[in-house]
Amino acid sequence: MAGLAMRPEVQRDANPEEVLNSLKIHLERSFEYLRGTERCAVLFSGGVDSALAALMTSRVCEDTLLFTARCKGSHDEREGVQAAEVMSLDHVEVQIDSESLWNALPQVVRSIKSRKRMDVEIAIPFFLAAGEARKLGYKLMVSGQGPDELFAGYARYERLMIDHGPEKVEEALWNDISITDEVNIQRDTRAIGFHGLKSFFPFLDQEFASTSLTIPATLNIDPNKTPARKLMFRELALKLGVPREVAMTPKRATQFSSGTSKMLTQTLRQKVDTLNNLSKKGLQPAIQEFLNNLE
Repeated sequence: MAGLAMRPEVQRDANPEEVLNSLKIHLERSFEYLRGTERCAVLFSGGVDSALAALMTSRVCEDTLLFTARCKGSHDEREGVQAAEVMSLDHVEVQIDSESLWNALPQVVRSIKSRKRMDVEIAIPFFLAAGEARKLGYKLMVSGQGPDELFAGYARYERLMIDHGPEKVEEALWNDISITDEVNIQRDTRAIGFHGLKSFFPFLDQEFASTSLTIPATLNIDPNKTPARKLMFRELALKLGVPREVAMTPKRATQFSSGTSKMLTQTLRQKVDTLNNLSKKGLQPAIQEFLNNLE
């Protein structure tokens, strides 16, 4: 899984079609890990990352089921259902409401070994999706984590490109992928593993990640396009069969697209008397303090 010892050299004269062919080969090899696995669960938001992960999983694992844990009215509720239908893949929705979030919260915090609010908000949908997958007999969950750090998916990369140029973006991508195991993958693995499921992160395959990091930032970001970021990954998704309307759909970070950031605030206001009447400014540090002391 990633863990690259040395930073790959960026290929300034890269031929986009050749790069895409190389990425396709490495990704198909990565998914061979699932060959022989009878049942595969996939974390699914409806965005391009999880869509490609779902499509590739379905090609090597006959019993593939997508799981979307989301709050009512969230981006993932709308996009997850639509994307699964367009791709003709079986799909289960796990609704996150105040009660389910409140009941899961202590276990989430203990499982991920972090009390940082952002980590908790991100882990909640993964934790609840894995719990539902376990109830249905699945023992392995596929995650689409990785392309944002490999192909410049975050808005901050676009700002960095505009303000400081492509080389700064490429440097940032290398720095981010170097710490993604500690910052992201361990959290996600623990949230999923609480229910006894193994995790698989196909986009963090070493050869795939290494090839991704040779791509010039100018091929991944174009502020004049919509969407403007993660362009080579979207092209790869199209090449591998993800429908255009799914591959080109912009998506926010998990805690916002799933609705868990907003739901956590609402739930704690309802359940914790000391938080009920706080102003918005006072509420944010109070929520973090509550998480710090949660048993």
